[in-house]
Amino acid sequence: MRTFLAAALIGAAPVAGAADATSADESTQPTPLGLGEVVGAKPAPLPPGAVPPKPWLVINEDNDRYFKRADLPGNIEKTTAEACEQYLDTVLDGGKVTHFFMCVCGQRASYDSKAWEPIWKGLAGVEVDGSPATNNAWCVNAKKMSDAGIDPYAIWTRRCREKGVSPWISMRMNDVHFCHVTNYF
Repeated sequence: MRTFLAAALIGAAPVAGAADATSADESTQPTPLGLGEVVGAKPAPLPPGAVPPKPWLVINEDNDRYFKRADLPGNIEKTTAEACEQYLDTVLDGGKVTHFFMCVCGQRASYDSKAWEPIWKGLAGVEVDGSPATNNAWCVNAKKMSDAGIDPYAIWTRRCREKGVSPWISMRMNDVHFCHVTNYF
Protein backbone atom coordinates (compact mmCIF):
# COMPACT_ATOMS: atom_id res chain seq x y z
CA MET A 1 0.00 0.00 0.00
CA ARG A 2 1.47 3.36 -1.04
CA THR A 3 -0.46 5.30 1.54
CA PHE A 4 2.07 6.47 4.04
CA LEU A 5 1.37 5.69 7.66
CA ALA A 6 2.99 7.62 10.42
CA ALA A 7 2.64 7.17 14.14
CA ALA A 8 3.52 10.34 15.98
CA LEU A 9 3.81 11.16 19.63
CA ILE A 10 3.04 14.79 18.99
CA GLY A 11 1.58 16.25 22.11
CA ALA A 12 3.18 13.59 24.32
CA ALA A 13 4.40 14.46 27.77
CA PRO A 14 7.78 16.24 27.92
CA VAL A 15 10.90 14.11 28.22
CA ALA A 16 12.28 14.02 31.75
CA GLY A 17 15.16 16.46 32.12
CA ALA A 18 14.50 18.22 28.80
CA ALA A 19 13.36 21.48 30.37
CA ASP A 20 16.46 21.85 32.51
CA ALA A 21 19.08 20.65 29.98
CA THR A 22 21.06 23.79 29.08
CA SER A 23 23.99 24.80 26.93
CA ALA A 24 27.09 26.42 28.41
CA ASP A 25 26.52 29.66 26.47
CA GLU A 26 22.82 30.18 26.94
CA SER A 27 21.82 29.07 30.39
CA THR A 28 18.19 30.03 29.87
CA GLN A 29 17.66 28.08 26.61
CA PRO A 30 16.97 24.32 26.60
CA THR A 31 19.43 22.24 24.63
CA PRO A 32 17.73 20.57 21.65
CA LEU A 33 17.50 16.83 22.08
CA GLY A 34 18.66 14.64 19.22
CA LEU A 35 16.62 11.66 18.07
CA GLY A 36 19.04 9.28 19.79
CA GLU A 37 18.44 11.06 23.09
CA VAL A 38 14.66 10.92 22.74
CA VAL A 39 14.28 7.30 21.57
CA GLY A 40 13.84 5.19 24.63
CA ALA A 41 13.57 8.19 26.93
CA LYS A 42 10.82 8.05 29.48
CA PRO A 43 8.28 10.86 29.66
CA ALA A 44 8.25 13.07 32.71
CA PRO A 45 5.78 11.96 35.34
CA LEU A 46 2.34 13.51 34.99
CA PRO A 47 0.93 15.64 37.81
CA PRO A 48 -1.57 13.83 40.04
CA GLY A 49 -4.95 13.52 38.34
CA ALA A 50 -3.61 14.44 34.88
CA VAL A 51 -4.75 12.36 31.92
CA PRO A 52 -1.94 11.19 29.63
CA PRO A 53 -2.20 12.59 26.11
CA LYS A 54 -3.50 10.29 23.41
CA PRO A 55 -0.84 9.33 20.83
CA TRP A 56 -1.58 10.41 17.28
CA LEU A 57 -1.89 8.05 14.33
CA VAL A 58 -1.66 10.07 11.12
CA ILE A 59 -2.58 8.82 7.65
CA ASN A 60 -1.06 10.86 4.81
CA GLU A 61 -3.08 10.30 1.63
CA ASP A 62 -0.77 10.94 -1.31
CA ASN A 63 -2.08 13.28 -4.01
CA ASP A 64 -2.48 10.56 -6.64
CA ARG A 65 -3.16 7.31 -4.81
CA TYR A 66 -6.96 7.39 -4.75
CA PHE A 67 -7.17 8.32 -8.42
CA LYS A 68 -4.75 5.59 -9.55
CA ARG A 69 -6.29 2.71 -7.63
CA ALA A 70 -6.51 -0.39 -9.79
CA ASP A 71 -10.30 -0.55 -9.52
CA LEU A 72 -10.83 3.02 -10.77
CA PRO A 73 -9.52 3.28 -14.37
CA GLY A 74 -12.39 3.29 -16.83
CA ASN A 75 -14.91 2.59 -14.07
CA ILE A 76 -17.00 5.72 -13.49
CA GLU A 77 -18.99 3.92 -10.76
CA LYS A 78 -15.87 4.04 -8.57
CA THR A 79 -15.50 7.81 -9.07
CA THR A 80 -18.60 8.63 -7.04
CA ALA A 81 -19.20 10.37 -3.73
CA GLU A 82 -20.24 7.02 -2.25
CA ALA A 83 -16.97 5.41 -3.40
CA CYS A 84 -15.02 8.25 -1.72
CA GLU A 85 -16.88 7.64 1.54
CA GLN A 86 -16.37 3.88 1.34
CA TYR A 87 -12.67 4.37 0.68
CA LEU A 88 -12.24 6.64 3.70
CA ASP A 89 -14.26 4.28 5.90
CA THR A 90 -11.83 1.51 4.92
CA VAL A 91 -8.78 3.69 5.65
CA LEU A 92 -10.17 4.71 9.05
CA ASP A 93 -11.37 1.20 9.93
CA GLY A 94 -10.39 0.23 13.45
CA GLY A 95 -10.79 3.63 15.05
CA LYS A 96 -7.09 4.21 15.76
CA VAL A 97 -6.51 6.98 13.19
CA THR A 98 -6.58 10.43 14.78
CA HIS A 99 -5.56 12.64 11.81
CA PHE A 100 -6.07 12.29 8.05
CA PHE A 101 -3.78 14.43 5.89
CA MET A 102 -4.91 14.93 2.28
CA CYS A 103 -2.22 16.00 -0.16
CA VAL A 104 -4.13 17.92 -2.83
CA CYS A 105 -1.33 18.88 -5.19
CA GLY A 106 2.27 18.53 -6.20
CA GLN A 107 3.24 20.02 -9.52
CA ARG A 108 -0.47 20.27 -10.35
CA ALA A 109 -3.69 20.12 -8.35
CA SER A 110 -5.83 16.98 -8.23
CA TYR A 111 -8.91 19.21 -8.51
CA ASP A 112 -10.04 22.12 -10.66
CA SER A 113 -8.39 25.22 -9.24
CA LYS A 114 -8.24 28.90 -10.03
CA ALA A 115 -4.77 29.09 -8.48
CA TRP A 116 -3.09 25.91 -9.75
CA GLU A 117 -3.23 24.04 -13.01
CA PRO A 118 -5.30 20.86 -12.59
CA ILE A 119 -3.57 17.55 -13.23
CA TRP A 120 -5.62 16.78 -16.35
CA LYS A 121 -4.28 19.82 -18.20
CA GLY A 122 -1.25 17.61 -18.78
CA LEU A 123 -3.33 15.34 -21.00
CA ALA A 124 -3.17 17.69 -23.98
CA GLY A 125 -1.45 15.83 -26.81
CA VAL A 126 -0.99 12.64 -24.76
CA GLU A 127 -2.61 9.35 -25.69
CA VAL A 128 -5.12 8.72 -22.92
CA ASP A 129 -5.53 5.10 -21.92
CA GLY A 130 -6.45 5.52 -18.24
CA SER A 131 -3.61 3.22 -17.23
CA PRO A 132 -1.87 3.54 -13.86
CA ALA A 133 1.34 2.53 -15.67
CA THR A 134 1.29 5.65 -17.86
CA ASN A 135 0.04 7.73 -14.93
CA ASN A 136 -2.85 9.19 -16.84
CA ALA A 137 -5.32 7.18 -14.76
CA TRP A 138 -4.79 9.91 -12.18
CA CYS A 139 -5.60 12.60 -14.73
CA VAL A 140 -8.58 10.76 -16.24
CA ASN A 141 -10.22 9.91 -12.93
CA ALA A 142 -9.61 13.30 -11.32
CA LYS A 143 -11.21 14.96 -14.36
CA LYS A 144 -14.19 12.57 -14.30
CA MET A 145 -14.81 13.44 -10.68
CA SER A 146 -14.40 17.17 -11.28
CA ASP A 147 -16.74 17.08 -14.28
CA ALA A 148 -19.32 15.28 -12.13
CA GLY A 149 -18.99 17.93 -9.40
CA ILE A 150 -17.43 15.50 -6.92
CA ASP A 151 -14.86 16.96 -4.53
CA PRO A 152 -13.17 14.04 -2.74
CA TYR A 153 -11.44 16.38 -0.29
CA ALA A 154 -14.72 17.95 0.83
CA ILE A 155 -16.23 14.47 1.17
CA TRP A 156 -13.27 13.17 3.17
CA THR A 157 -13.21 16.28 5.38
CA ARG A 158 -16.90 15.89 6.22
CA ARG A 159 -16.54 12.15 6.78
CA CYS A 160 -13.48 12.60 9.03
CA ARG A 161 -15.38 15.07 11.19
CA GLU A 162 -18.31 12.64 11.45
CA LYS A 163 -15.90 9.99 12.73
CA GLY A 164 -13.99 12.27 15.12
CA VAL A 165 -10.82 12.30 12.99
CA SER A 166 -8.97 15.59 12.43
CA PRO A 167 -8.83 16.35 8.67
CA TRP A 168 -5.89 18.32 7.24
CA ILE A 169 -5.06 19.61 3.76
CA SER A 170 -1.42 19.36 2.72
CA MET A 171 0.59 19.93 -0.43
CA ARG A 172 3.94 18.92 -1.82
CA MET A 173 6.34 21.81 -1.90
CA ASN A 174 8.93 22.06 -4.68
CA ASP A 175 7.81 18.74 -6.13
CA VAL A 176 10.18 17.47 -8.81
CA HIS A 177 8.86 13.93 -9.31
CA PHE A 178 9.44 12.95 -12.97
CA CYS A 179 10.01 16.57 -14.06
CA HIS A 180 12.59 15.30 -16.54
CA VAL A 181 9.91 13.27 -18.36
CA THR A 182 8.17 15.87 -20.52
CA ASN A 183 5.04 13.79 -21.24
CA TYR A 184 4.66 12.15 -17.83
CA PHE A 185 1.11 13.42 -17.44
